[in-house]
Amino acid sequence: MAQVEKYLMLDTLDNKKLAGEISQQYPTKIELPNYTKETYYDTFDWRLFNNCLSLFVSANEYSLRSLQDDAIVGTTQWKSKDPPKFWWDFQQAFFREKLKKVMDIRALIPRGGVEKETQTLCILDDLEKTVLRLRMEKIQVANALQETPLINLVTLEPVRGYRKYQREVSQFLSNLGKKREAIKIFSMVLSAAGEQSGDYSSKLHIRLQSGMSAKQATVIILKRLLELMRQNEPGIKTDIDTEFLHDYRVAVRRTRSALTQIKGIFPEEIVRRFKKDFAAVGKSTNQLRDLDVYLLNKERFKAMLPEEQRPKLEPLFQFLEAERKKQHHEFVQALNGASYNEMLTQWETLLNTTESGEEKAKNANKPVVSLARKFICKQYHQVMNLGNVIDDSTPDEELHKLRIECKKLRYLLEFYAALFPQKEMAFLIKQLKSLQDNLGEFNDLCVQQPELKKFMDRVIPSHNESIATAVAIGGLIANLYHRQQQVRMAFSQKFQEFSQQENAELYQKLFR
Repeated sequence: MAQVEKYLMLDTLDNKKLAGEISQQYPTKIELPNYTKETYYDTFDWRLFNNCLSLFVSANEYSLRSLQDDAIVGTTQWKSKDPPKFWWDFQQAFFREKLKKVMDIRALIPRGGVEKETQTLCILDDLEKTVLRLRMEKIQVANALQETPLINLVTLEPVRGYRKYQREVSQFLSNLGKKREAIKIFSMVLSAAGEQSGDYSSKLHIRLQSGMSAKQATVIILKRLLELMRQNEPGIKTDIDTEFLHDYRVAVRRTRSALTQIKGIFPEEIVRRFKKDFAAVGKSTNQLRDLDVYLLNKERFKAMLPEEQRPKLEPLFQFLEAERKKQHHEFVQALNGASYNEMLTQWETLLNTTESGEEKAKNANKPVVSLARKFICKQYHQVMNLGNVIDDSTPDEELHKLRIECKKLRYLLEFYAALFPQKEMAFLIKQLKSLQDNLGEFNDLCVQQPELKKFMDRVIPSHNESIATAVAIGGLIANLYHRQQQVRMAFSQKFQEFSQQENAELYQKLFR
């Protein structure tokens, strides 16, 4: 089937005039206009848009549209007054699976609404059979507080076997307007509604240049991390989904890592002060994040037990929900507190101030490329030295140390990615991530078991169900221990893949 074509027409173009001009050349049939309102949804980090999809609701029907060919790939009815938040809120199986692959655990948030006047013009052949459809749309932002531009779209919807008509009308429309891809039109509609598609990503995307000084590059890195923290604060406060806190914590950790590893940029007293401040911020989020992880793993934990034991874990998750609510409230109070906001304001002021003690910092004016190579090379050897001495008898604590060193190396690679060949950097980060996944899961399993034992003492209710709940939690701990042993056994293979000769030669080539 021929591809749908979209034309952005002049704001002054009248549908009746356009229909009249086309009717002079072809027999036509025009349908009555249709008036609709559409509200668009996406995740905070634009996962649907980044996968060339848009989700919108109109008259209690949710539709998922491809932004590649403008085709509706699925629809589902929604009867509740409250809008769906996660993919699992939908009942229709295809819709759920399609969204699950893209959204994961992120929530949907409204991304703007429009009002549409749509009229369809059918071009007919001599037998009055439809050979081409023109969908004419006038799009206006819904509930706009100020006047917004009118978007006129004409979409050619071809009919199989009648390519001649599409070519002719396409040529006619190209003299009146500009052809646009569906994804560009969608971005334009969102922009009119006050949204910038793709305006947030948890990835750093730091644009460094090889001619920069180390201080210039470091300030850019730290400003980007501060921006990520600020962007995620509102979502944490309103508790939209757990990824706001996750991205926030990563930005805090990266900031601490930058201050620790990128040495000789700021005076030592400044580094000590803000390392301490950001360490305190990170610590204040630990318990809340741990509770998030337990609750996100609820179904996975239940699946580890025989079916008849799974309901016995409910008291545990009820306890965790209550604890999380308490921890969330306390952290939101901290975010709103004067002490926290004064600290970040002072940090931002420092980054925006040119006079930050360059004369006292030995590396501030050095070329960023040379320092990047030095820092990465040093950290890579630190990872290799630790990993090479780990065997099956090595204490667990050594794997935890290696996990931290891998994290430091990952941050350095991400900080300076723009200074080195993109393909090679992506390969190194991918290899490191595979090792980190193993070490991260091992650490989580080590932490979760003793924590669950503590929860058991606080959760067990004082009635006959207590023994069954204790048995269920005990069974869960046993399964987590079994999984911990499997992950530990897999470490050797993961480290061997990371330390292979190809990797070593690439580190040598890029950072020697």
